[in-house]
Amino acid sequence: MALNISDLQLEGKKIIIVEDDLPSIKYYETLLKSSGAHINIFHNGKEFIDYINLEKGRIDLVFMDFLIPLINGIE
Repeated sequence: MALNISDLQLEGKKIIIVEDDLPSIKYYETLLKSSGAHINIFHNGKEFIDYINLEKGRIDLVFMDFLIPLINGIE
């Protein structure tokens, strides 16, 4: 059975992508662009940490690469 992105009910959800690889970012964007989710993209771990320290809203899902610059996905 194939997964249909519209079955995930992502409208209004906040999804964070923390990735430094442009083709991977484009893949996630292509996959999620019609989902109705609000998507934020960060190119390194420090940008993401700075964001969550300032942003008080809810985050529903994070796609995070393990090998990103400055602060990696494991840290």
